[in-house]
Amino acid sequence: AYRVMVVEKPFGMNIQVNVVPRVVEVLPGYPAEKVGIRAGFALTHVDEHAVSGNEWFKFFQSASPPFTLTFDTDLPLHDGNPFLNSISNGTASGGADPWWSNEGYEDFR
Repeated sequence: AYRVMVVEKPFGMNIQVNVVPRVVEVLPGYPAEKVGIRAGFALTHVDEHAVSGNEWFKFFQSASPPFTLTFDTDLPLHDGNPFLNSISNGTASGGADPWWSNEGYEDFR
């Protein structure tokens, strides 16, 4: 288990549910990146509450910082995951034409 402390929101991670709530994207420069969250981590607890795909967001939204998040970092991807095809070095390989795709756009930072 990998446990982190959320001390501010927005935390900077995108979680989608196929079978379990799983991180599919970590936004650069946000607290989630700074504490080591990686694509593919499966969220198991918000504070001390075990969470499922149906309820994780309710617990996350209602929690006031500081609170903890616990992740299973070894849970294999389930077959047919439309959000992640593979995980390599903490980066996600998404399905066809994911909504967060930067294709056709240029980063002007």
